[in-house]
Amino acid sequence: MKPVTYYVQIPQIDSLVNRYGAEFQRVSREEKTVLLLLISSKLATGESLESILDRTRSPQVSYDTIEDFTLRLDRASDDELMGICEALITQLRYGR
Repeated sequence: MKPVTYYVQIPQIDSLVNRYGAEFQRVSREEKTVLLLLISSKLATGESLESILDRTRSPQVSYDTIEDFTLRLDRASDDELMGICEALITQLRYGR
């Protein structure tokens, strides 16, 4: 599997990769699914990740991780967010 930086290379991703691994291997499947929901909702509505997060809470997810991602990615461009979505979809589909 390709590292997240294959799909998008920005400083915010570098810091997330340092914390969660090159393929976000320290992020659970549930967390990745919530991140995909948040990012795709931001792309569809233009709302901030934080405001979307406030409406989408699930007991199976560590919100420390999700909040870390939302704080770092809220100012990313649509193109950069699409790259993150692509990486998350690949990881979810093919097993990480």
